[in-house]
Amino acid sequence: MAIDALRMTESLQREQQGHSSLYAILALARQQQRLAGRKTILYFADGLQVPPQLEHVLLGAISEANRANVSVYAVDTRGLGETRPLEATADTLGEVQLAHQREMTSGGVGSVTKEQVKVSENALAALRMDTQGALADLAVGTGGLLIANSNDVRKGIERAVGDLRGYYEVVYEPARREYDGKFRRLEVRVSRPGVTVQTRSGYFAIPPEEGSARFAYEVDLLRALRAEPAPAEFPFRDRVFRFGPEAADVRYTAVLEVPLAGIQFEADDRGGVDRAHFSIITVLRDVSGAVIERFSEDSPVFLPRQRRDALKQGNAVFTRSFRVAPGRYTLETAVVDQLGKRRSVRRSPLVVAPSITRVSLSDLAIVKRRETVPKGALATEDPFRIGESRLVPFLTEPHLNGTEPLSLFLVAYSRHPEPRPELLVELVRDGTLVTQSLLELPAPDGSGRIPYLAKLPVDGLASGRYEVRVLLKQGGASSQGKTLFTMDGPGPEAAPPMALENVQGAGSSP
Repeated sequence: MAIDALRMTESLQREQQGHSSLYAILALARQQQRLAGRKTILYFADGLQVPPQLEHVLLGAISEANRANVSVYAVDTRGLGETRPLEATADTLGEVQLAHQREMTSGGVGSVTKEQVKVSENALAALRMDTQGALADLAVGTGGLLIANSNDVRKGIERAVGDLRGYYEVVYEPARREYDGKFRRLEVRVSRPGVTVQTRSGYFAIPPEEGSARFAYEVDLLRALRAEPAPAEFPFRDRVFRFGPEAADVRYTAVLEVPLAGIQFEADDRGGVDRAHFSIITVLRDVSGAVIERFSEDSPVFLPRQRRDALKQGNAVFTRSFRVAPGRYTLETAVVDQLGKRRSVRRSPLVVAPSITRVSLSDLAIVKRRETVPKGALATEDPFRIGESRLVPFLTEPHLNGTEPLSLFLVAYSRHPEPRPELLVELVRDGTLVTQSLLELPAPDGSGRIPYLAKLPVDGLASGRYEVRVLLKQGGASSQGKTLFTMDGPGPEAAPPMALENVQGAGSSP
């Protein structure tokens, strides 16, 4: 457990460092497009972390820098050291090999370990543990230079300044007109002997009309969003949960769920593992069609072949939280199965009403499961993140069998700490009140929020469809909400009185 915790911490640190570095370089390169001529970025860093899930961001940063005529001269601030650059890579690959051997020896009998499940993911991560190599990829890919393994950087910086004074420009018009969104490498050769050419590595083949694509995988997603009629070649589910006021805006969280059973899997070259690859994008547009918010993610998935059928019964879940001003919007979501070459799109209206009452209530969410957030995970404003836990809600009406309590999550919002707000929870079946509970909520936190997660015992309920009604009251102000669930299987005609068990009250920061 201690080793797993250390590995998880190290993995999260690499992801955080890579995320902050790569997106900063990407944003800086884009801004340089406004300036004419050749530009240089002198980038000081103790290596560059590029885990597999951020590989596309590195390529995107290189492409944006090349498009903006920017060259990156990277300085490895560690200078001259004794550590071998590939030492960590060799150690991790050794552990991956041992995990793979244990899996092959077991023959699919017995429990599967975390190392066996993540064998391909760890192998890919090992190849990117050479942080100096990633720094070199960024520099050389943009026509710059890596300045490393020396405690004297003067020569390298003089070289960068000299390159700005004199250089050649060559215009290239590709004969291949197919815009497939892939990264195309370029190579410049000269006939003069003894000459080294320093040039850019390539570009993304993004069609002119897809200029809004930030990464190569978004090309297919944007095309899918424009397709008429909207393609629906495999199932996925999405839902937007309204929370509460933040300044003049309203907080929402979009949750997307992709059943892995509908995604194509293929055998991976590393053996013993099957892989899938899908990409998602969510775009929020106002009534004029302008993009207000946009989120995308590229997701390769690896499953041990011996456990694939069981693991495919699960879902991949993506959550994005955002703020938006009151108004009318359209939410567009596209998912592309990269291996199956299939696409699915959903469009839904979103009407954001202003919060004008003294108290307000978020949408009610019935929780499917509660996950532990690894230590060191990036901070988020998502209300479904409570302390060290992340809540995964049902996106459609859940069917329960009474074996476990119903977990109900909501956030109450109050502008005043006194009097204490009260919460009335009612359970209704076929228009008949089954039971109710009245609770005095904790005081709101500094931002006026009261996150509340309660458990409702349902083992005594008869089968049928139920409505959960919630009324929030404070003084003369009130707000209400409701949600539905279905009890499956036989049960008694009436349920005994129920009491809510509060498992999470106020005081939890996102």
